Amino acid sequence: MKMKIEIRQITSGDEILFPDALELLNRTQGRDLFGSDYLIRKTTQDTALVLGAFIEKELVAVGVAELIDNFDFYERFDPSLKNGNGTTAGSFSTLCVKEELQGQGIGKAISEKRLQYLKGKKVPFILGVSWVSGKKHTSDRVFEKMGFRPVNKVEKFFVETSLKKPFECPGCLEHPCSCSAILYRLNLN
Repeated sequence: MKMKIEIRQITSGDEILFPDALELLNRTQGRDLFGSDYLIRKTTQDTALVLGAFIEKELVAVGVAELIDNFDFYERFDPSLKNGNGTTAGSFSTLCVKEELQGQGIGKAISEKRLQYLKGKKVPFILGVSWVSGKKHTSDRVFEKMGFRPVNKVEKFFVETSLKKPFECPGCLEHPCSCSAILYRLNLN
């Protein structure tokens, strides 16, 4: 029996969903990585799109796409991105799927909606970071299926981030997080 999945935008008016969405984000991405104001900020920015996937009204996935003109986060992967040179690009900021539903196409479905949104904003390219955690379901497969190409892998990429903002990594289970990451890029022009 195929699941009926509804994917829709989560707005500031959906604040009743925020506690469940934050729990899912923090449980799958890193405990305490996302603060209580994360969804408030993202749902009120006109440069971001927050999507949720629902099965019978239960929130089972969250994905964020946004417009970026600051590339500091990506510079370690690709120094040519320094300062962005006045470019506004797209970012697949974060994506999480409820653990028992991972690998069933929900992440890809949300990513297709994120891609539509960013294409509509006429960005020249989209960036996304795949966390190399050792866990079974990571975003690299979704990126590759959607035509993204790997740019560079940075070993122990999250060490610096986890020292600045301590979080409990569900991948390496260490602090600071010793996981690596791969930058993916999709050129649209």
